[in-house]
Amino acid sequence: MDPLTSLCTATEKCFCCGYTTLHKPTCGEICLLCDWEDSGMDEPTAERLGGFANHGISLAEARANYKSHFKMYPRGYRHFDDSPAEIAAKQEIVAALQALKERRESEHEALWATIERAEALLDAEFSPKFKRREVRNE
Repeated sequence: MDPLTSLCTATEKCFCCGYTTLHKPTCGEICLLCDWEDSGMDEPTAERLGGFANHGISLAEARANYKSHFKMYPRGYRHFDDSPAEIAAKQEIVAALQALKERRESEHEALWATIERAEALLDAEFSPKFKRREVRNE
């Protein structure tokens, strides 16, 4: 996993899922957990439809979708559904991030290792899908 995009170096919370998954505020970075593109849309604009960055989906709608199925998009939206392996990896990451808040510091190293393994799995699952999308768009 690239240390510049890894969750272990993230410093900013995603407005959609609420987890610290981003590195620079409002720079167009895409959240690993929910796919929200950080375009600066936040609480005061949550009900407004999103722009190009988030395919016209409002922050409020994206949050509801994320709570339902770990993705900002509605189910079946443009072939963006996650595989069962991706959903399991996201669930593992969320559980570890929650545990980081609740556990002693001595347990953090093992939790970060869990997060890094799940990130690698997400990356391995996403790369082939991304290539298929590129072929479809050509």
